[in-house]
Amino acid sequence: LDCNCNADHVNHLQKLADSLKVNLKTHWQKDSFNPNKTFEYCILTCCDSFYGPKITNKFNLTSKPKTYNPPSSLTFPNGKFFLAFLIGLIDGDGTFSKHNGQANFIRLEVHNSWLNLFQDFEKQLNVLNISNTRTGTNSRGYCYLKIYKHQNLDFMKSFAIAHHFPLLERKWNSVDTDRIMKKKVSLNDLDEKLFL
Repeated sequence: LDCNCNADHVNHLQKLADSLKVNLKTHWQKDSFNPNKTFEYCILTCCDSFYGPKITNKFNLTSKPKTYNPPSSLTFPNGKFFLAFLIGLIDGDGTFSKHNGQANFIRLEVHNSWLNLFQDFEKQLNVLNISNTRTGTNSRGYCYLKIYKHQNLDFMKSFAIAHHFPLLERKWNSVDTDRIMKKKVSLNDLDEKLFL
């Protein structure tokens, strides 16, 4: 396994390192946009005989980069596994659009080779009653999946909190946790919605 991120997010990667019982290392690198500037990043690299083969098999990993060669399709045992995957994808490639400091929609944007998968994801979201979504492509050669409405964002964050997912706080903090707590959605309600 080889994972790295900006040092600003070291706490996020530290949770994975702790669960795998390995150490994180930090490195400095020149900024490719500004050679006079450097930034710190952290890296986790380890041999792993449990997660590695599962990830390799699930995503059909080969020497071809997944950015341009995504899996032709992805299946999940139930809504819980799909939503867990999607939240992780949002952490990596998602952005939160904000209005008055609060997130009002999520946009995932990747190379347009992912368009068919994004269309499948949109259908799976609609099955989970997460509607107000849209997929498409833009003029820059990227495809996108947008998820609108506070209720959808609240549900996804509630699900992640209830299942103790390590959310990337910089992104998810824009979804109002106080509003979620007022709703008092139980774990049973969440799991029932996800057909568990």
